[in-house]
Amino acid sequence: MGIRSCHSFAYLLSETLLNKNENVLIAADGAAAQLLKSEFPDLQHLKLSGFTIQLPEAGQSLPLKMAQQLPNIFKGIWHEHKQLQAIIKKYEIKGIISDNRYGCYSKTCPSAIPTSLGADFAHTNNLSGELSHPSKYPTPKSVKYIGTLSRFMLPTPPPPLQYDVLVLLSGAEPQRTYFEQLILAQISAISNKK
Repeated sequence: MGIRSCHSFAYLLSETLLNKNENVLIAADGAAAQLLKSEFPDLQHLKLSGFTIQLPEAGQSLPLKMAQQLPNIFKGIWHEHKQLQAIIKKYEIKGIISDNRYGCYSKTCPSAIPTSLGADFAHTNNLSGELSHPSKYPTPKSVKYIGTLSRFMLPTPPPPLQYDVLVLLSGAEPQRTYFEQLILAQISAISNKK
C-alpha cells in the first residue's frame, strides 16, 4: 500500500499507481483534502494535519518573518513525521509520495518528496532555469529530473487558440494578491489582446 499527500506531483503519481492496480491511501488536510476527496472518491482518506507558513506583508522583511516562524515550522515538520510513522505502522505502508510535506518521509520505506530541482528537464532546454539547475551549487546525485507533469492532456488535434494571454496565479498570501493587483494594473496595456 502506498500513501500520498496533496497536490499535482502526488496526484499524477497516484493516478499512475492506480492504473497499475496498486492500493493507494490518501492523507491530507484542509482544501487539499477536499480536492483529493472529489478527485478520488473511492479511495481511503486519512487526516494528516499540517502547518502553514505566512509570508510577510508589504514592507516587512522576508528573512525576519521566516526566522520568527522557524520554531513552528520545525514543530510542524516533527508533528507530520510523527503522524506519518503511526500511519505507516497501522496500514503497513510500502511507499510514500509527498508533495511539499517535509515531515512525510520514512527510513522504513521509500519516500519521494519533489523539489524544484527535479520537476523539470535535465537538459539545458528546461523550463525553470536557475531554480532547477543552480549554477552555484552542484545538483545532488539523488535528484532525478522527471520532466513536466500535467493531468491535462490536449485533444488531438488541438483546438484553435482563443486567447493571446493567460494569467494563472497561485501562491501564499498576501503575496499572491499583491501580484494579482500588479497584473490587473498592467492589463490595460494589452487591451488589443484576448
